[in-house]
Parts: sequence; structure tokens; C-alpha cells
Amino acid sequence: MNSTPPISPHQFPPKATTAANRFSATFCLLYMLFCDEMLLFVCAREKKNGLLLPWVKTFIILLLWSMYVVSAGNVAASETGHYIAGTEGIKLASIAPPGHYYKVYNVFYNPHAIKDSSGSTYVRPDIHDYVMVHRPIWVTKKKILGADYFLDVLIPFAYADFRVKDTGIHDSRWSLGDICFEFFGLAWHQERRDEMFSLAVYIPTGTYSRRRPASLGKNFWTLLVSSGTTLYLDRDKTWAASVLFRYEVHSRKRKERVRPGHDFTFDWAVSKNLARLWDLGLTGYCHWQITDDSGKDVVWDKNVHDRVFAIGPEVMVYVPFLRVTCQLRHQFEFSAKDRSQGAITNISFTILF
Repeated sequence: MNSTPPISPHQFPPKATTAANRFSATFCLLYMLFCDEMLLFVCAREKKNGLLLPWVKTFIILLLWSMYVVSAGNVAASETGHYIAGTEGIKLASIAPPGHYYKVYNVFYNPHAIKDSSGSTYVRPDIHDYVMVHRPIWVTKKKILGADYFLDVLIPFAYADFRVKDTGIHDSRWSLGDICFEFFGLAWHQERRDEMFSLAVYIPTGTYSRRRPASLGKNFWTLLVSSGTTLYLDRDKTWAASVLFRYEVHSRKRKERVRPGHDFTFDWAVSKNLARLWDLGLTGYCHWQITDDSGKDVVWDKNVHDRVFAIGPEVMVYVPFLRVTCQLRHQFEFSAKDRSQGAITNISFTILF
């Protein structure tokens, strides 16, 4: 599910065509599979280090998100995927050791512009979104290919206040979004590196209506493939650099003859640990739609693909006596095309049971 609602300018005049094709999609997927094979090769040769610092043991960052993307109401709009970039930051490819965890996300998103295919501002909307996601996580002691097996589920609730004065569109509501089930996850821990691979599915459980722009449901299924690495740049693990790749494959919409194009995203972060309790870092993400929307009900220019980039600071602290990790991150989007552009604030809490 999407935590931020990228809004398409397709509800206004037609757009120009941008260059994108299925070769790029195939390349991205093959690259992720290649990285995973290399990961398994390394794990087979290197001895695992079972000692982790306390602040690493209590922190979970494998992130998927199950939230929402706002539809365009009564007028034609392009489709966007379920996963939204920027939901994680520091050490985002590191998974906690075996145990039970519970994570709660609080996300605030305020887009200040809707961009067309050339990156020019089409309209300045008045939109305020709040999303809360509940995520129980179980990291098991079961080993698969030398990795810890984990699974989790994400249940999103959100309030959206959608208003575009230029068109007279206004909608606001609380609702449940599409639930995400991460059913197969593998986490490796080595002396100077953490790695992960996972498969997840988004289930269209949320309410969907093209006439209600603030509805959370997407009306299609999504398979999400994830693979990432966290590198510790010094022996004491005070400096870390992380990258996490996501690839989305969408089904056809259940009530319309539309199949959204595939999406490719990578999140990144660089951080510094202080006193084994605090982490300060710089985070960001890059997102591209890499294949065309398809289907008989596609009335927009399906060759136009959205993109967005973002960067921003993050602070993370572990509170030992509460066994809770707290994160605060604020990111600014830029160079968006064919979607909204704004700022996202994420406040999250992870509880270790």
C-alpha cells in the first residue's frame, strides 16, 4: 500500500510521451536476482558472526508499506503501484535477530504541486494525509540457506483530505487500505554486512472508488520483490550505508480493464551511530515506473511513466528500559514527473517483545 498519494495530472490535459520500455524492467529484475545469487554465494563462503550490538539487535528495518495512492476521481488518471518509497531510512536492509516485534508507522504527507510529464507544475493542490500502519513481525529461528526466516503483515489506516480548487474536486475520509502480507523473508548477518531478500503480496482489501479520490483501495493485487544490503564502514559499526531495491508486478484491476505498469524503487541511507543508542543519517529514494499501463480501459497516454526522487535527514534512538526504537525522518521530493511532489514526515516506533 502506498503511504503517500501520488496524484496524476492525467485528470487535466493530455501529456507528452516519455521514453521507457520493457527492457528496463527486465534488466532491473535480472539485476536483483543477480545480487541475490551473489549474496547466497558469499553466505556460503563466509562464517556468520553471531554477535550483534544491543542497538542493532532491537532494530528492524525491512520495509514494505501497505498504504495507498489517491485516485483521480471522475476523470481519467494513470495508475500507480502499491509500494511507496521513503518508508524506511537508516540501516533499511538490516533485519533484527529472531524474536517478536511490533512496529507502528505514523506518516504525514503534504504535496505542494502536481507535475506533468515534463516536470512542470500543472496545479497546486491542497492535500493533507495521515497514515497509521500496524506491523506485527516474527523473525523465526528457522534457517534457510543460512538466513533467518521472517514474515510479517502490514495493516494501514488513513485519513485523507483531498482538495483541488482548480477542478472543484474535494473528498475526505478515514478508511482501511490494502493489507500487505510479507510471507517469505530471509535475513543474513555477517561481521560487516547485513543482507535481506523477501517476497510480499498486497491484497485488495481497501475500499476503492474512482469517484472518491480519498479512498485507499487500489483494486488490484501486487507481488513485491525486495533485496538489500547494509554495509558497516568501520570495525566498530558506527558508520553504515544501506540500499534496498524493490520491484512491483501488478495484476489487472478487478473492476476495470486496466493493468498498471511495473515499478522499480530503491531506497538508500548513510548513518552514524553515537553511544550505541543514537543514529543520525541522511536518507533518500528514487522511484520509476518502467513499463506501460495496459488494458482496454486505459484512456491516458500509457507511454508516460511517473518518477520521483527525495532526500532528507533522519534521527533514530533506542530506549533500553522501554525496549523501543523511535525514528523521526523528514524527506523532500524533487524532480517528479507525472505525479505529485511534496514532503513526507515519518514517525515510527518498534517494540521488542
